[in-house]
Amino acid sequence: MRIGELILAILLLILVASLISSLFPVPPFPMFHDFLSILIAAFEAFIILVAIFLIISYVVNLSRTTNRRNNDVKNIQNVNNVRRNVNTRVEEIRNMPSIYGVQVLEKIVRERISYYVPARVRGRALKIRRNIPGLKVRLEGATCYPVGEGAVSRVYLCVTDDGRRYALKVPKTLNVESISEDASATIDDVVINKFVREIEVLKKLNHPCIIKLIDFSATIPVLLYEFADGLSLSYQISNGWKPTLRDVLIVLIQVTDAIRYVHSRGIVHGDLKLGNILICDGIAKICDFSTVRDLLSSSSSMSISCTRGYCAPEQLMYDLRRKSAELGLEYKIDIYQLGNIALALLIGETIDGEERIKMMEFEVLKKVSKIEPVELRELIVRMLDIDPLKRPNAEEVLKSLVNIYVKRFGVS
Repeated sequence: MRIGELILAILLLILVASLISSLFPVPPFPMFHDFLSILIAAFEAFIILVAIFLIISYVVNLSRTTNRRNNDVKNIQNVNNVRRNVNTRVEEIRNMPSIYGVQVLEKIVRERISYYVPARVRGRALKIRRNIPGLKVRLEGATCYPVGEGAVSRVYLCVTDDGRRYALKVPKTLNVESISEDASATIDDVVINKFVREIEVLKKLNHPCIIKLIDFSATIPVLLYEFADGLSLSYQISNGWKPTLRDVLIVLIQVTDAIRYVHSRGIVHGDLKLGNILICDGIAKICDFSTVRDLLSSSSSMSISCTRGYCAPEQLMYDLRRKSAELGLEYKIDIYQLGNIALALLIGETIDGEERIKMMEFEVLKKVSKIEPVELRELIVRMLDIDPLKRPNAEEVLKSLVNIYVKRFGVS
């Protein structure tokens, strides 16, 4: 209520009281004199109370309006402060020394780890009797050794007569010694679709830390990759490899940059683990894109594509997975798995999503308490947060890792 309206209301009340007093100066019936006096006095008291109430209401409303205006001013100031902070941070990033930018990243992405265990082949050697249908690379006469296998596929190191080495990936049911044109007829459609999917994805990707697809057959599910002479990180660890902090940071930076690139193409890997990170001439490279998922896909079956021990909480819990999908945060699955890769390299342990849901925050901090430097420890804790929204994205992880590396080891 405005002050003018308040004054008008009080004046009207006073006028009504005056009119009543003038109309009944002397009561027409003496017997009612006392009764009318009491009634008029009560009415006047009522008018006074109403006037007091209006005054109090006006004061309260005035106070609320003043507080609201003050809050609005504070909110505007906060927004302006946030904008100034953002602009300041943007300027800091723009003016950041080149060693913390693209130049240093390019150097580290091509940096080789100091030492790794060379691949040692085991198992019976197989001889490819004729060229594989659909491949441009001639493998007739090549000697192949089994070096790894997954749920539906097997990988061979194939050495040609002139000494070239390739990684040949085929379905488990396929006889690599004699692959015929009609080999696809004996292979399950699900397996064929996985190979086709991997081909489709890898044809779109070109990054120094993603394993290179050299050739593939359009008629049968056969893929030919560059050979990783250090095999996987899982192979390295199981064969006594003990990485230094520098090696761990190099591996993490290379893998994170590859994941940043993959995410920029609208793809989620969803099954990052030591076994899917290869060492190729001292450089870490991601492999196995058979279970990747498009971020724009309508399906939400990210629960089936992870390896226990590395799974993100939302890959195992439907409610978390649905919430993550609604917020467009499916790509944060890879961040959680990257955190587990870091843990596995640094302390030899991982925190599976199911275990993480049951853990208190202090238990996570206790598990990572021995990791140095502190910045790396804090980054890993953030990457392993239950809530995908609170995890950093790949670019933020990459910047933090590069800063830690440069601060610790510098860049030549």
